[in-house]
Amino acid sequence: MSATERSYTRKSVLRRVPSAGASPCRVPWAIASPRQVPSAIAWPSRVSLAVALLLLLALPTAGARASSWAPQPPNRGAQTARSEASPTGILLGRDVVGARRDSLPSGRPEAFRFRAHASGLAGQVRLYIGRATTATTVIAGIYSNRPTHPGAPGALLGQGSISPPSDGVWNTLTLTPSDLVSGRIYWLAVLGEEGTLHFRVRLRGRKCSSTDTEADLATLPASWSAQGAHVRTRCPISAYAIASAASLPNDTAPPPSEALPFSQSSPLAATLPSGAQEAPTEKTGEKPKEESQEEPKEDEKPKEEPKEEPPPKEEPPPKEEPPPPPPKPVSKTPPTISGTTTEGDTLTATDGTWEHGPTGYKYQWQDCGESGSGCSDIAGATTNAHKLAASEVAHTIRVVVTATNEGGSSTASSAATKKVEKVKEQPPPPPPKPVSKTPPTISGTTTEGDTLTATDGTWEHGPTGYEYQWQDCNTSGEGCTDIADATSNTRKLAASDVGHTMRVVVTATNEGGSTSATSAHTATVAAVPPPAKPANTALPTISGTTTESQMLTATKGTWTGSPTSYAYQWEVCNSSGAECKTIGAATNSSYTLVAGDVGHTIRVTVTATNAGGKTPATSAATATVASPAKQPPPSPACTQTVSSTASAASAVDAASTEAAICLKAGAYGHLGLSGTHSADVTVEPVPGSSASLEGVTVAAGSSGITIHNFSISGGVSLAAGDSHITVDHNDINGQGSGGDGEGVETLSVNCSAPNAPYYSGCTSTSPDTYITINGNKIHGYGQGGTEDAIHLNDWEHVTITANDIYELEEHGNHTDAMQSVFGGHHMTFAYNYEHNNQSQGFFIKDGDASEVAVTENLFLSNNNEPELYPGGEYNIQVFDTTGLSITDNTVWDGQNDIIRAEGAAEALTANVNHNVEQNFDVLDEGGPSYSLTEDYDIFKEEPWTFKMGSHSKVESNPGFVDTATDDYELASNPDGIGVDWQPSEYVYGPTGD
Repeated sequence: MSATERSYTRKSVLRRVPSAGASPCRVPWAIASPRQVPSAIAWPSRVSLAVALLLLLALPTAGARASSWAPQPPNRGAQTARSEASPTGILLGRDVVGARRDSLPSGRPEAFRFRAHASGLAGQVRLYIGRATTATTVIAGIYSNRPTHPGAPGALLGQGSISPPSDGVWNTLTLTPSDLVSGRIYWLAVLGEEGTLHFRVRLRGRKCSSTDTEADLATLPASWSAQGAHVRTRCPISAYAIASAASLPNDTAPPPSEALPFSQSSPLAATLPSGAQEAPTEKTGEKPKEESQEEPKEDEKPKEEPKEEPPPKEEPPPKEEPPPPPPKPVSKTPPTISGTTTEGDTLTATDGTWEHGPTGYKYQWQDCGESGSGCSDIAGATTNAHKLAASEVAHTIRVVVTATNEGGSSTASSAATKKVEKVKEQPPPPPPKPVSKTPPTISGTTTEGDTLTATDGTWEHGPTGYEYQWQDCNTSGEGCTDIADATSNTRKLAASDVGHTMRVVVTATNEGGSTSATSAHTATVAAVPPPAKPANTALPTISGTTTESQMLTATKGTWTGSPTSYAYQWEVCNSSGAECKTIGAATNSSYTLVAGDVGHTIRVTVTATNAGGKTPATSAATATVASPAKQPPPSPACTQTVSSTASAASAVDAASTEAAICLKAGAYGHLGLSGTHSADVTVEPVPGSSASLEGVTVAAGSSGITIHNFSISGGVSLAAGDSHITVDHNDINGQGSGGDGEGVETLSVNCSAPNAPYYSGCTSTSPDTYITINGNKIHGYGQGGTEDAIHLNDWEHVTITANDIYELEEHGNHTDAMQSVFGGHHMTFAYNYEHNNQSQGFFIKDGDASEVAVTENLFLSNNNEPELYPGGEYNIQVFDTTGLSITDNTVWDGQNDIIRAEGAAEALTANVNHNVEQNFDVLDEGGPSYSLTEDYDIFKEEPWTFKMGSHSKVESNPGFVDTATDDYELASNPDGIGVDWQPSEYVYGPTGD
């Protein structure tokens, strides 16, 4: 371009000025100076036409220069034909920042209608994003046009996003390539996420977008929902699509093209600079009408005209950037508060005065201390008025006002108010004292021993309380006197009331005073006729262990006729319960068995007496009285007596020879023991007394310690590497304080044991060895976060004998009477009484074991939680144990037993014989299977996983001696099957010796 042409371009703007009656698609050209556009409106129309004519005559001489940039009027009949992209690369849209600001809330899309200037693959969208934008991500996309009139977005052709966007500048968003065809209608859509999107549109014209009916979208929809949308033709967004991937930095606008950009309505229509006005028409002087983007009707389409060459393109004037935002507000005078500072009053805030034109205000009331400091926001107090609450009494109040404009926000705080005063309420005057409307009444039968009940009557003036006084009157209801202590609303008639009538005086009280009202008198109280002598409806019963030296206790049974006393007489009978004789002086409700009772049965006769007479009733006979129970050896004599757990721990640790450290009777906290001893050191209560502890722990590496005869809540915990530790004849309760949630536990770990659990950071320790757990009561585990009665980790040479294990309850913790983890070697589990539990009995898993003997144990009445284990659990369940012996056990009235091979490291052997079992299974689930030896067992159900031995049999009722006393020895037992003992033969827990 020559200097002359450049000069011409700088001074002139090519405009399209439609004349009156002209077709909207055939518009003559006009030239106006950009700096003089407003004055151009006043040009005479003849001058405008002359200038336009001269320009048209000069166009052919422009040659290739003019044709290289000048857009041609659209050929409506060939809109679908492809054309070359424009020299600027703009396929549709405009590269001018419009003067009108617009915005979209987060998640709501809007689309704008454009006609493609050229054909090509749209690879980017450039979008001018306004300064106030808070959206963190902006998405733009191009839609096809839906073939409906006047048109709506169709399918999504491509989209792109930018995160975060830059506000106040052009932003470039890379698109999925979209093929555009020159002359066709497309829609350019935008969407902001997590904040408001601000953008610019053309100064003139009304909204022309199609807004999706959905909201809160995270991306543009694949197809557009245009219900309720309306279309106007002249409000293009400040955005455009380009064919190339070249992109300007987001903080600069693209360089202007050689001519002003074209609007979407026609490739020939140039856009006015911001603030300019269009030239008037020749006839009317009005601004040219906007050309619609809608397709003309078939009969209105103009005929194709010869193409006219416009003058050379001129450089547009510099684009006008939007004005910078104003400074954020600055407070000139602070907010003030008006109103009285009394609870329930309302305070009102003024905004104060501000510079830089705030456009809005927010309020936050604050609760402050008496001096106006230490202020904190009052929840929900965000309007310019605040009603004082009771919680603000004796506090001061202030308000923080936040003023906002496009430049930002500033806050200013008011001065604090005076202290908020409590409302001084005057007490109301007292009401009148109560007035009786209807007197009290008495209900009930008037017979000695019966109970009469008084009603309050009805009253005026709202009594707040009532008092009662019963009176004894003569048969005429006169001469009444108060009955001492008869001051409730009921009265049980006594013998002294017989022959009298009764009435009640009710006194009603309120703040105004008290008033009394008296009921009518009753009928004369009659004496109770002599009753029938007592009649027995349920015989007396006897409880206790039928063993020499044990105490039996009788219940009186149940009776009619209201006996007033009971007498007892114990009798000794033969083993069949006959030939009974009274036992002299045995006339109390309890009786202690003596040596002469051994081999006999015992019964008791209870005689009930009332005014009508006496009636005896005799209990059933007991089981045969047995010899004394198997007693533990006596407690060792004290070598040192102490009165605190700290002293006991110190004495045990310091002992160098066999010793007995005795703790005086009492309730103590936790006892922590330690020390290594070559001889046994026992810690126990003083013989003949009792002492309780809240958990016992034995330090790692300790040895030669016996814990004897205590009541222990929580449990006993042995650390890694302990040896020769005995826990003997204690009462260990899982529901008290202390302990680690197990009855007796060892805490060694063997991370390398076959099939042991492994976890990150697992560190092996020395095993616990030569551990004895004998004669204890262990109960109450599985509840409140506790687990097992006995829990052993990595053990060697463990003996568990003659323990009473009961009241275990599974609560999702996998509770067991005995559980082994990390494996072990050499265990004896014998003569244990495990009963009345909702848990497993004997359980070895998660670590291979060897040389385990389970013998002479009694498992009774166990049934795990059916809601947790619908298929039931087991009394005995053993995994991967070689050298396993299960003999002479009785497992009845509960769950089955099972042994399981599940990937053991060595061959498995098991010997099962002389047991009484409900059912027994052997499962091979991987690895070496069990080599089983089985015979002389009695099963309630025939096993299905192995063939019974030749001497084994199935019996649903084997014939036990006395299940009522848990004596499950077989009445006929030539082969010595099952247990040969009953629980009453053993002493469990503290012996008290």
